[in-house]
Amino acid sequence: MPARRARFLLPLALLSVALLGSRCMHLREPHPREVGLRGAGCAVDITPVVGVNHSDPIYMAGFGQNRDAQGVRDPIWARGVVLEQGDTKLAIVTLDVVGYFYNEVQTIRALVDPARGFDSITVTSTHNHEGPDTMGLWGADQLDSGVDLQYLDFVNDSVVECIESADDALTRAAIKFATGSTMGASLPPWPDLVADGEVLQPLLVNVPGEGPLQLEGDPGPILNPSVPTFQVRERRTPRQRVIAFFRWLFGRGSLSDAFPLGDTLATLVNYASHPEALGSGNRLLTSDFPHAMREALEARYGGVAIYMSADLGVLQGPLDVDMNDLVTGDPIPRRTFEFADEMGLRLAERAMIALESERFWDGDPEVAIASSGTIQVVVENPFFQVLGSLGIFGRRGLLQANDEFIVETEVQAIRIGNAQILVTPNELDPQIGNLYRDLMTGADHKFVAGLGNDEIGYQMPEAKFNPSCFICFTEVLFGNEDECPVLETLDCGTVFQNNLGPGADPVLQAVAAEQLDAINP
Repeated sequence: MPARRARFLLPLALLSVALLGSRCMHLREPHPREVGLRGAGCAVDITPVVGVNHSDPIYMAGFGQNRDAQGVRDPIWARGVVLEQGDTKLAIVTLDVVGYFYNEVQTIRALVDPARGFDSITVTSTHNHEGPDTMGLWGADQLDSGVDLQYLDFVNDSVVECIESADDALTRAAIKFATGSTMGASLPPWPDLVADGEVLQPLLVNVPGEGPLQLEGDPGPILNPSVPTFQVRERRTPRQRVIAFFRWLFGRGSLSDAFPLGDTLATLVNYASHPEALGSGNRLLTSDFPHAMREALEARYGGVAIYMSADLGVLQGPLDVDMNDLVTGDPIPRRTFEFADEMGLRLAERAMIALESERFWDGDPEVAIASSGTIQVVVENPFFQVLGSLGIFGRRGLLQANDEFIVETEVQAIRIGNAQILVTPNELDPQIGNLYRDLMTGADHKFVAGLGNDEIGYQMPEAKFNPSCFICFTEVLFGNEDECPVLETLDCGTVFQNNLGPGADPVLQAVAAEQLDAINP
């Protein structure tokens, strides 16, 4: 082959690769005259600081009362992604807090400039047990609210800042979905980074005045090792890629700039586990294991990494999980930062494996959004009724209708390409989570966004709900449990005390099914 021809063959071959994309990539692009997907990520530090955005003390949420923070180990964040496809624009933001009430989410939505044209703004909480109290339940004692309204105002403004900064930075993008698994990432008997902390047993409760009530138990430990994830990357136009190629050819740029996809904008991981690896003894503010997960993803890909909790109710968490050091083989002590960081790293690795084994990128996904709008759910829980009347929940007041206490909340469903996201306003029993995934008939990748747009406590199937704690409310409140008429079956653990009541489940399941049906293609 003449040398003169050879000099041109290599650049032509490289140009072909650059314009067509890598062999390990399948990118669906919109029509040349259309923009297709646009996206951007955002992150705003929302760490509480005494005298700046929070009063003294800063009560920490998730375990017992009167646990005041003694410092900061790593920042508390609002992290999100904005996506725009055609005339549809949505934002998803997650907060490193134990929960965020619907009325505050409504405030955030009202603060975002309506001219920006958002069709959906979703705010979820990671359910972090090592961050500030944003719900009021963890003050100095049970009758003292731990929530600081000044801090809520700061968080609301920060979320708006996050959303609007991402909206301002929107750029042509492509999205890729993948689903991994944590199975085998930790040691038996809980080998998938999460343990089922409460396996409910069948039970017969003799309800005074009504007779025997047979309760279903769990079918066994219910775990969900799946790790749905998505990544959004910049998508370059053919013109940009040609210009980048010739810049490289003349020594003025990188050949990688001529490939279809550019910088990572955001990576989101959805997983069903309480961020409580450090336990109740920790007094340093931290985002728990999501911190190390996000740092690892950002070190590998760049952009903004986001952790979104899934169906972690009843009770999915890492407190009973064991891991060995992969180098020494020594056990990693539970409830330590070493353990939390290792858990985050292993979760990140499983997300990376899933992402890097998936080839399909979509620059023109179909997007559909369904929302219930504001719905009302009856508050049967007498503990919540008392706490709400005392103002423990901050600005989240209980309403009354037809001589009943109610809360207002919302359920959403979102479809993006070959994935669906069900946004549920509580700590969802994974048994119900699996029912919802079965309803996502049009999805290859199925996300459950727990604590989405609200936190109304645990949701479990009505048939498993033990009413004994509500029946013996007075006896429990005044420390006279021995006088409880259903003492043999009394269970006032967190699952039954932090629950609206058995009637919430059928209402919420029906609404969720309706939203999922609306977005199925």
